[in-house]
Amino acid sequence: MITSLAAQAGPVPAAVYGATPQVARFESVARRGGGIGPGEAAHVARAAYGGRVLAVHSVEGGAVYRVRLLVGGQVRVVLVDARSGRVLR
Repeated sequence: MITSLAAQAGPVPAAVYGATPQVARFESVARRGGGIGPGEAAHVARAAYGGRVLAVHSVEGGAVYRVRLLVGGQVRVVLVDARSGRVLR
């Protein structure tokens, strides 16, 4: 069975992907309920689109993370599924 490198490496420290300290603070809380935390959501969004993470917010009752990225001088909003870690949009 093949697993992703991200799954093998575990959580990514906030300093690595340029997220705010607030994201790091909430990572452990999100992990208790299963799925991915805001830090991983930021990492997934940045891996898909590049840029710098501006903010990560939980939406739709915690089922989705809305990640705001600064890419090429423009703000891009990426939705990441909180359970699977897949980019939804």
